Amino acid sequence: MSLSALLLSLLPFLTGVPAAEAPAELDPPEIRIGEALFMETRFAEYFAEHMTGINEPLVHGDPVMDATATTNGALPGPFRGKSMNCRACHLVDEFASTPEQSGAPQAGMRTYADFAQRSSIPDRGDGLTHAIG
Repeated sequence: MSLSALLLSLLPFLTGVPAAEAPAELDPPEIRIGEALFMETRFAEYFAEHMTGINEPLVHGDPVMDATATTNGALPGPFRGKSMNCRACHLVDEFASTPEQSGAPQAGMRTYADFAQRSSIPDRGDGLTHAIG
């Protein structure tokens, strides 16, 4: 038995939390780091051009993040007020079946895809507004 498994088995006794409510084992570090980088907005060109400090939130987010395009119109963007990140196009549960999961309208679960035929892209100065399929 690994040390982490032993500590997890002792958790109900140490915290008073029943075993059924004890937290699941964490993902390995390489998975946690990958997920953090996938959600990171500080790699975006918009962030670099508009930041007031590397760890400070943007005063105004990238306008392309305000809405998520769908084939039936637009939904409020789950990352509005921020700059582009990988997850903005590779959605998972941002528009899941219950509002508590996302704070956004219910549009369904995605499998690392968005709802649009062509994903919106930030202004790069080349006049393009959507990804080319």
